[in-house]
Amino acid sequence: FRREAKAKNLFMLNFPMGQYHGTRYFFNNDDLIRKNPAYYVFVNMVSNRTNGLESYYGGASGFNLFTCDGQTIFEREGGESSRALGAAILTMLPGTTERQVKELKPVENWLGYGSRGDFAAGAVLPDQDAVAGFIFDKVNDSVVENPARREENPEILKLRANKAYFFFGDLFLALGAGIENLAPEYDGNIFTTVEQTLKKGNNPVVRKHGVEWVENNGFVYGVLPQATSGKIAHKSEKRMTGWRKLSEANRGVEENEVELFSMWIDHGREVKDGSYAYFVSCDGKVPERLPEILSNTVKVQAARLGNTVEAVFYDASAGLETPFGAVTVSAPCALAAKFREGKVELAVADGRMNRELRSITVTVGGRAYTVELPSGELLGRQGTVAE
Repeated sequence: FRREAKAKNLFMLNFPMGQYHGTRYFFNNDDLIRKNPAYYVFVNMVSNRTNGLESYYGGASGFNLFTCDGQTIFEREGGESSRALGAAILTMLPGTTERQVKELKPVENWLGYGSRGDFAAGAVLPDQDAVAGFIFDKVNDSVVENPARREENPEILKLRANKAYFFFGDLFLALGAGIENLAPEYDGNIFTTVEQTLKKGNNPVVRKHGVEWVENNGFVYGVLPQATSGKIAHKSEKRMTGWRKLSEANRGVEENEVELFSMWIDHGREVKDGSYAYFVSCDGKVPERLPEILSNTVKVQAARLGNTVEAVFYDASAGLETPFGAVTVSAPCALAAKFREGKVELAVADGRMNRELRSITVTVGGRAYTVELPSGELLGRQGTVAE
């Protein structure tokens, strides 16, 4: 991958069927990705260590304003999201928490929009269960580099949230905590969008576990009402594409009508300490049981299903109660733990890429485990322990 990436020409010929596969946290990009023969999931996070996606109105796109804000893509065929983009509401990219601005101005921004947050991390267990999270505190990275730069779309800024993601088998859970509109003087409510993609099928609705589940394209979506602050909604509608508006390079592109499926949470305009919890069942079935949400705060976001506990510790002083004992950590981190017959398997990643941090101590039920951390060019990659 490194050799091909340097040449900016990926062939992947040395992997089965010529494809990369599995669940990975890309620590240098703040991304969590799962790819298998059945589906593809991509979570695009950001921190103050990484830049956002560049925009160029005269070229590919002048509106990459929200793509690194936790955008979460679910695909079964491949390309559904890109085909939907022409008709999408840009302030409702899946997985993002954004102010619903009426008008957006195209930009030329080579550093993109990122986050002031210093935390982003992810950890993956050998069975592909995974956890990741970041602090979303939206900022224009070009303005950070050059404070004299004019901000073209000030209404999209001044938002924060802690956003975490969990895989338990084929069941995906997303948690949001501490959602705050830091500029309620701007018009527009704050939405967290669960999905906005091509409509596929009849979108049947099933009620189970106190959740209204909606199917689209072989994925089943559900928002947990008691863990969510805001109004939950979903709909399907036909829209005309607007490719020509996204870039000057699209001036000759033919527009057409497409039908999109959307699901979202409306947190209101003056949200403070808002939250959400939603699930996506990637195998297309309503889950028989749901993960237990152990914590959803700005200090710890954590969940458990069976013998797997996954957590994002933003604050190392916070503890976490689990059926396997109280869990504490010596530094902010992402943690995935599998418990079997009195033994534990741990995957731990430093959330701040601290060059001076050599290990993280995880204490479970009074027993301490020291997890050695990679350094050098692998700084930020997870360390593991199995005892």
